[in-house]
Amino acid sequence: MVLAAATAVGVADFGAALPAATFFFATTFFFMVAFFLATFFLALFFLATFFLTVTVSVAESFLAFSSALLVSSAMLIPLRHSNKLRDIVT
Repeated sequence: MVLAAATAVGVADFGAALPAATFFFATTFFFMVAFFLATFFLALFFLATFFLTVTVSVAESFLAFSSALLVSSAMLIPLRHSNKLRDIVT
């Protein structure tokens, strides 16, 4: 998966892409967990947003940028609907 991501953004050196890709996927996982806990722990939601911004800065890739746009769109969902969303997903 990392090799495909590295190829998609034009990174020739696989070893150089590995740390950024690992950090990106870990941050994405953290954001998803924080999104479902946002109803109760709003601070995690904003912390995850901060880490996502850092990820885009570190990775400097189109993959990270497009994922950040997708997550930003998800943040527009009002928190009062988060229980309904959680029920649909789970």
